[in-house]
Amino acid sequence: LAAKTIQRQGIEVLGLHFTSPFFGKTHKIPQWQQDYGLDIVAVDIGEDYVHMMMNKPRFGFGKVLNPCVNCKILMLQKAKELLAQYGASFLISGEVLGQRPMSQRRDAMNSIIRDGGVKEILVRPLCAKHLPATKPEEDGLIDREKLHDCKGRGRKGQLALAKEFGITKIPTPAGGCSLAEKESARRFWPVMTRHANPTALDFHFSNVGRQ
Repeated sequence: LAAKTIQRQGIEVLGLHFTSPFFGKTHKIPQWQQDYGLDIVAVDIGEDYVHMMMNKPRFGFGKVLNPCVNCKILMLQKAKELLAQYGASFLISGEVLGQRPMSQRRDAMNSIIRDGGVKEILVRPLCAKHLPATKPEEDGLIDREKLHDCKGRGRKGQLALAKEFGITKIPTPAGGCSLAEKESARRFWPVMTRHANPTALDFHFSNVGRQ
């Protein structure tokens, strides 16, 4: 929805699908491109993610092993590094103020743009009208009036937008990250606590077979 909002203003959008041992479904990219009319590339951040996990994420973990705030910081840092490669001038995300209890509180969202180093270049189109104007808006690259005011845990605003854009394949509101699943965490914890310097491959292996 965030991407389609920006596309509607005549701006070209490239989607980055980050992957690690804990999330990512690269096999679905062709179908997503067809369903949503977006160009999408896969970006493997597995080794950087494991390094972040093993070095005690500054903002801690959620209910299980999910370091949601540090996760978003890492992804935005990587996206920023790729701006020049793809000839892009700013970043967008699909975050909605107040939708997720750990990473989408106002204070957490402010920490994410600060520590991610993206305060000047990150636009959050779905909840932009609840946030200060960003540099791309101030510079006239984006029309702020055409951005949205979604807020809170409900998804009525997003579902209405999906209908407006003609999007019928709507993903579930949660899931996708195995770090938030207790059963998966039981597999990852021994790797984290008994391996001095694990790699992404070690965590991939921990997902395999019965244990």
